[in-house]
Amino acid sequence: MEEVGVKRLISKNALLSCVCTVTAVISVAACSGDDPPAGGYAQVVYKNGKILTVDHQGQVVQSVAIKDKKIISVGTDKSVNQYIGKDTKVIDLGGKTMIPGIYDAHSHFSMTGMNLKFEADLNSPPIGKIQSIEEIIVLLKAKQTELGSDAWLTGFGYDDTLLAEKRHPTREDLDKVSTTQPVFVTHISGHMSVANTAALKLAGITAATSNPEGGVIGKDGKGEPTGYLAETAAQLVSKFKPALTAAQVQEGLAEAAKMYASKGVTTANDGATGPSGVEALEKAAQSGKLPVRVVA
Repeated sequence: MEEVGVKRLISKNALLSCVCTVTAVISVAACSGDDPPAGGYAQVVYKNGKILTVDHQGQVVQSVAIKDKKIISVGTDKSVNQYIGKDTKVIDLGGKTMIPGIYDAHSHFSMTGMNLKFEADLNSPPIGKIQSIEEIIVLLKAKQTELGSDAWLTGFGYDDTLLAEKRHPTREDLDKVSTTQPVFVTHISGHMSVANTAALKLAGITAATSNPEGGVIGKDGKGEPTGYLAETAAQLVSKFKPALTAAQVQEGLAEAAKMYASKGVTTANDGATGPSGVEALEKAAQSGKLPVRVVA
């Protein structure tokens, strides 16, 4: 896992998602069938399901009782019924499967949210819909209509191996979107990007520009930049991209949380996050807009 600065675990309530996931470590004690504590009935009971405990025995049970954000019992519907009080919310799973929440071992939570919220989605199937460079151009033009003629036009997620042309876009391709405003798209790997002529000009990249340390500036047979920028070379352009406001960052984090939760992820990782990123995550958690745990 990538880490920058202090490692923190930003906690939020355990999430039971729409796909019937539950974050918990189900222990032997939770399966013991002990009587509930005095006056301590469960707040929520899920019953009539196929609940994968992922314990050492690999038990599949019918019912789970939860109190104070912790699992207090799992077992048959009959055995867990004792935890149902007059104020207990009972949810009938109708035979559906419930699994422990998914722990994301490596991702970039914040970046994912910013991409989802503010950039054109250039992913190909099965993630997205883009299948050709022409479709990339069409989608970026739609973004231009949305944002206006002065904004940076950016996109994330294109995959040259899944495009009909089997190649990266070029600056000439992106110039079809605009020749006056910067257009900048990033590969699904996050390690390669392509800039149009306006963006290259803004960064001062010409035929005479040497590769930066750790990066590659793509050039054609005549030595002219193609727009392709690998690794640190992409930073020559991206550093000119206007920073998001604090409010926009919060919008992006909320978008990421929504997407992760919808897939059953209840603990996410935010690799390469610096101090300002951690502060933004803490603010989101404290404001109740972060319904998943994030390690950063």
